[in-house]
Amino acid sequence: MCLGELAEVTQVNESGTAEVRSGGRTKTVSLVTLEALVVPGDWVVIHSGFVLERISAAEAHEAALIRATSRGEGVFKVANQAASTMAAKDASSRDGAAMDSPGSGGAVEV
Repeated sequence: MCLGELAEVTQVNESGTAEVRSGGRTKTVSLVTLEALVVPGDWVVIHSGFVLERISAAEAHEAALIRATSRGEGVFKVANQAASTMAAKDASSRDGAAMDSPGSGGAVEV
């Protein structure tokens, strides 16, 4: 069984790749294995440089909590990080900020 890494799409390139943020790092990954379209702000599961699937923000949050719990990290710390990120995104979208801007983050450290 392989475990994919959770990542947030920050940019989609014309070359069939995307820039994603995961664990505080930015990576370029291939979209060739994904049939669905992705846009900045989408959450994806990546493995070996390929996007395996697009998931909802709620699924990404739940997976981050499960992973943090399995590593013995405090669930409240991870939940607070995610809540802060979501609140910041909500505030920026209300202020008319661009949706494709990476902003102040959004990746839950996993």
